[in-house]
Amino acid sequence: SGRIIVAARRRIAPRAAVYAALGALRAPAGGFYGPTAGQRMGGWERPCPAHQRQPASAPPAQLPSARSGRIIVAARRRIAPRAAVSRANGGGLCYPCCMPSLPQRFPWHDFTRPGWYHITIECAARGRNVLARIDGGGLELSPLGKIATSHFKAMASESGGAIAIHAFQAMPDHLHALIHVAKRLPRPLGSFVGAFKAAATSAARRQIGLVPGTSIWKPGFDWERKRTPKEVAMARLYVEGNPTAAVEKRKARAKWGLPRPVSHPRLPSSWPVHPPGSPAARWMPGPQEEEICGPVPQWSAFGNLELLDSQRLFAVRVSHREPEARIAAMEEKTRKLAKEGAVPVSPAISPGEKRVLSAALLAGGSAIHVECRAIDIYYKPGPLRMATCAEGRFLAISPLPARPGRHAPRLTKPLAERLNLCAREIAALGAR
Repeated sequence: SGRIIVAARRRIAPRAAVYAALGALRAPAGGFYGPTAGQRMGGWERPCPAHQRQPASAPPAQLPSARSGRIIVAARRRIAPRAAVSRANGGGLCYPCCMPSLPQRFPWHDFTRPGWYHITIECAARGRNVLARIDGGGLELSPLGKIATSHFKAMASESGGAIAIHAFQAMPDHLHALIHVAKRLPRPLGSFVGAFKAAATSAARRQIGLVPGTSIWKPGFDWERKRTPKEVAMARLYVEGNPTAAVEKRKARAKWGLPRPVSHPRLPSSWPVHPPGSPAARWMPGPQEEEICGPVPQWSAFGNLELLDSQRLFAVRVSHREPEARIAAMEEKTRKLAKEGAVPVSPAISPGEKRVLSAALLAGGSAIHVECRAIDIYYKPGPLRMATCAEGRFLAISPLPARPGRHAPRLTKPLAERLNLCAREIAALGAR
């Protein structure tokens, strides 16, 4: 049915729920395979036999299945602790030693394999100056930040040369790192991150008198695997440029305030649609898009809202299949219009649209970006857009409501079409 795959792709399916719902990944001698604590077998591990109540000889009818969807529903809602999974399975399974406390990111991904990883470790006190503080035009590490930096860099030597740290940056309430796993690790990458957290916490108690029981770190860590040299280079620029982006973000917020819900006469109050019978009318939003968008637009913004009052607004739309010569011509035309005071409006989905918006900003003009995700307090555009936002030349707006967590919705063709229609409607209202 694909329900398990959908839940896993969204990174919200606990490993035990996935394996229990599949019901087919059983060890030859009984039990379910799972990358958890226990006896390692061929790259996978089997739960502890002492806690496995499902007999190996049970007929397939007694095994949990995905037909009812109870486990997947619990997994999607992130409320599937070990007891809930056991109840959903009719009490047939128990994972007291193997059920994770957090949803597993990718149960089928081997975190001991070589590769490039961009990881982010967040502090428990989100929004506080725990590791560093922005002072003037730079970043100043706190005593705890210095301890965390030294212990994280020591992780490379503890791995026996298997882990190389190519970029590292401690921020006020989190830290970024670009690491390269050069050879197969003796244990998963997450165990090295956990050891770093424990070592940094212990050192903080000894050196700066951290109260025992105080939690510094949030459980788990965020990660992205980089597969191409371009992705690695972009991740390195992001990590090294994070302090500058934080300074620009503070300047922009000092001038325009926090991202906020807004209303404006030029922002559509209902979702625009294509005329009936037009070729693009076939891209009607489905149930998934309706769930993401809601019944009416809920506009939020960050930046100079006065750009919506500009007399010359024009929509920018560039197809992925647009030839390079046409994109270059559109960039040149946008530069001329930007110097004359015109403001482009676009969701900047395709690479061509991103280039056109950047051309307007680099030419000293302004731009309005219709974001494909809700703009909340964690919103942080790229360095160019953040710098121009502090100068009053950039506005980010979004018609989408806030979603649980901080992940952007999956961008589909109907959703992209709806965002382009919003950009066209804003430009049309500005031209009247």
